[in-house]
This record gives sequence, C-alpha cells and structure tokens, in this order.
Amino acid sequence: MKKKIVIISTTYPYGSHETFLENEIKYLSEFFDIHVIPLINEKKNDEVRDVPNNVSYSPPILNKNHLKRFISGVFNLSPLFQFFPELINIFRNSKKLKVCLYRWYNDLLIYRALLANRQFVDCLNSPSINAIYFFWGMAPAFLLKTKKNIFIRVHGGEIYEDRNFGYITFKNLKFISRTNIIYLPVSEKCKTELLKVSPNLSIQINRLGVYNKGLNPMSLGENKIRLVSCSTLIPLKRVHLIFEAIYKIENLNIEWIHFGDGPLLEDLKQKVSTINNNNISIYLKGREANDIILKYYSEVPIDLFINVSETEGVPVSIMEALSFGIPCFATDVGGTAELIDNNVGKIVKKDFDSNELSQFVFNLKNKKNANILRDNARKRWEMYSNAIVNYSNLVDILNSKNGNK
Repeated sequence: MKKKIVIISTTYPYGSHETFLENEIKYLSEFFDIHVIPLINEKKNDEVRDVPNNVSYSPPILNKNHLKRFISGVFNLSPLFQFFPELINIFRNSKKLKVCLYRWYNDLLIYRALLANRQFVDCLNSPSINAIYFFWGMAPAFLLKTKKNIFIRVHGGEIYEDRNFGYITFKNLKFISRTNIIYLPVSEKCKTELLKVSPNLSIQINRLGVYNKGLNPMSLGENKIRLVSCSTLIPLKRVHLIFEAIYKIENLNIEWIHFGDGPLLEDLKQKVSTINNNNISIYLKGREANDIILKYYSEVPIDLFINVSETEGVPVSIMEALSFGIPCFATDVGGTAELIDNNVGKIVKKDFDSNELSQFVFNLKNKKNANILRDNARKRWEMYSNAIVNYSNLVDILNSKNGNK
C-alpha cells in the first residue's frame, strides 16, 4: 500500500499555472497516494486539469470574492497575535511600504485561512497521512502544530530579500528549526540563504528538473545565428537589453525569436519597428503553450538561449534550453551560476554591458567552439536538471524519516 502525502499548492490543479508542480506530481503519484490542497483558484473560468488516478484534491481554501476572503482569513480561531509585530519589521526594513503592507495583509489571510481550514487541520491530525509537502515556502513553520513530517520547498523568491524590497513576511518564523520540518531548497545559494536565517535547519537540496525531449538539431548550411529568449515582458526580465545587443551586430545575419508577452510587449514592438538593419530579423511570438515552445526547440536549430534577468531563482527556461543542448548566455543572479558557466555558454554579472552579449553572439559563427558548448550544455542538464534523477531523489526524501536517508 502506498504512503499518502498531502501537497499544498497555490492553484494546482486549477488553471494552467504551476506546470512544474504538475510534472512533479505525475512522477510522485507512481510512489504515493496524493491529496492536493490549493490555496486559491484565481479566475472564475479556470478549469480543473486532469490528474492521475490516485491524486485527489480539495476545493481552494481562499475565496475569489475579496470580502469573503477577508472574512475567512480574519474571523476564525487560528492564532493572530504573532502577525502584528511584523508591522514593525515592515516599517523598519521595507523599501516599498505599500507593497510590503499588502503582502503582510495577504499572507495574514492565507496563513489564518489555512490553519482554520477543516481539511488541512484534519490532514495535520490524520494518522493515515504520512507527510505534508508545501510546494512553496509560504507557511510559517512555527504555526504547524504536528509531529508529522513537514517538507517545505524553497525556490528563492521566498527567501531572497533583494527580490522582496528588503522585507520577507515572517522570515524568522517561516524558517525555524524543528526535528520534523525538512526544507528543500532548489539551489546551493538558496540553502546558504536559509542557513543565514537559522544555522540548525534540516535541509536537503532538491533541484527542479525538466524531462528529456530530445536534442536541438544542428544548423546545417544556414548562414545565420538564431537566438531565442523566453520570458514574461516585465521590467526585471530586461528583454530590451537583448534588442540593444543584437542591434549593434554588423556583418552577421541574426534571427531573434522571443516567446512571451506582458506589459512591455508594445514597448518592445515599437523598438523592433524602428530597426532598419537588413541583417537582423526579429520575431515576437507572444505567449505560447510550453509544449509548443519545446516542439520548436526540438525542430528548429538554435545557436543560443538568452536570459538577462535582474533577479531569478533557478530558471526553468534555462534548464529546458540545456536539456536540448542549447548554449546559454545568462546573468549571474539567484542560482543561475549553478547551471551556467563559460563551458556551456557565458555567465555575466547582473549589470553587464550589452557589448558582452553582442561580442559573444558574433563569436558563435565559429561553429567548432559552438559545438563544444552544445555538448557541454546537454551534459550540464544531465548533471543538475534531469527531472527523472531529481524527482527520484525527492521520492527518497519524502520516504525517509526526518528527510535523512
């Protein structure tokens, strides 16, 4: 008989987000019976995705109606007094007061609604549940009154202060040391940040991963360098820097394809419309389903994947590119440097000069060196980002007592 675990998601299985959790659950369901408790269903028309036969789920804890959400998050019997000292931390440490006050308010509603939810409380107390797994580091550990094993995945956004305007809600209460709480950071850097909060945490690094979907085809006889990027068009992704870099390249045919949309899409379209370099072709594909993007990677020769974000955790988009053997150019932010170095492409400091990208792209015309990068990129995926390997390790961790094999 399989052990039973409960997974706390944000929206899964509702809507289309948390695709990485979806992939993880498909693998875990081969070894565990799973019950999922989502926090919220963000949109009225979000449908429930197909789930494996031995995966069940509860209705979302939080109501889409803001008034009902407020009522359920405040007027219940879960602890409340711990939330107010956090206001002092906000006024002392936050760089954007209004944003951080909203996060405090939102987290207050989430935590209290979670602890007041009958199904969640029953899971904490049920002898048939072997473990509870939070896919995000959102729950203050001190509030979880149970002897059950608790596993909390930490991606980076939950612990890096520079991504949160200098303030992380309940940072010193989320990440506390208890013998039954095991933290699962997705990178070495994330582990280091956790240990700064508390040096006695029980920690097992468990990286995210992507499946093998084949190799990117070699470019045969094409007289061009093809670049690809994939991200939401928001300020911190800094996609405009890619445009600035390739605009400077002369005497080399360049094709740049970007997947993703967002509030800066029209601004980027305006920039692209001004280009008059005959050697440069730019295609803004907008938002595409992940399987369509991966199909593109499997069929169209790509010389370089580019990510120049200001902040990151460990970018899954880079993992996907590496899995196809596509070299990567990336900024040294979050845990990116654990995947990218000059053996698989190029890693540059966050505030890099766009000339560095221009020059690197220009040098890709040396196909011999480019082929070495491609081989190394695939090997890097096998070493760090192979979903089968990483999910298998997660099964071992979830099966083990207190996370120790």
